[in-house]
Amino acid sequence: MHHFLSLKNEIFYYHRLVLNRINSLMMLTMEVFLKHVRSMNYNSIYSNSAFLNRRIMNAVFELKSKNNQLVRKTADGRLPDYLLPSEAMTANFDLAFSMGTTLWVSKAELKKGMLDAIIACGEYTACWNFLEYIEQLIKEDTNTNVNHLTIVALEPELKKYCANFKNNPLHYAKKVIPVSLTPRG
Repeated sequence: MHHFLSLKNEIFYYHRLVLNRINSLMMLTMEVFLKHVRSMNYNSIYSNSAFLNRRIMNAVFELKSKNNQLVRKTADGRLPDYLLPSEAMTANFDLAFSMGTTLWVSKAELKKGMLDAIIACGEYTACWNFLEYIEQLIKEDTNTNVNHLTIVALEPELKKYCANFKNNPLHYAKKVIPVSLTPRG
């Protein structure tokens, strides 16, 4: 009986070892494979001229602190200075970015203002990305139509929101922002 229990423990040990290796291999394969597929998709969209002015990048990581790409875009003249985030925005962004991927916010994170930081980050990132897109449309209007004029007409309103976010990133976090889909003026 002792020999059987010892064999059972060894089988369980090797079974667990094999399962851990399989799980590790699956996670690595999926992560590397998905990054490669995502990279291929981005390349196909951004290298195809048919998608010029028909795509908008909405990546939240662009506004994180010490983003050299953002500084280069401004230095190269691809972005106006008013699109550089304020220190308050980058600090709020860094707080939101520090939260791991999860389905809930803990009480400690709520006390730190994490939920408001995440909401605000999403709001001003969307505003910023639309303003960047509008800047690109103004410089290069190839492959545009009447719908693009509607987007460009939102620029003054978005600039007001941007100014409010620069002063206080949480300005709209607990407010409902009225949105008009028809151009003004």
